Amino acid sequence: MSNLEEGKRWLNQGERDLGAAIVLIVKKIIPEFRDLGRASTELDKHYIPPRYPDAFPSGSPFEYYTREDADKCIKYAESILAEVRNYLTK
Repeated sequence: MSNLEEGKRWLNQGERDLGAAIVLIVKKIIPEFRDLGRASTELDKHYIPPRYPDAFPSGSPFEYYTREDADKCIKYAESILAEVRNYLTK
């Protein structure tokens, strides 16, 4: 599989489930994406806690997140996906 094919495969999967270790991908594997460090770090913080009911000392994960948090993370994810799309078209 070529790098371009692998990148497109990753993008397709990423659009469905922008998973953990985004920081690793952004900062180490693809140097051109280093400017996305803040976005990737912020998204990585939110990967596990919302999925597990015991991730917080008390209450459910939904009690710890706001609409503002969600909107911010969506913008970060969109910025990463836009950069990946742009990179793959080069």
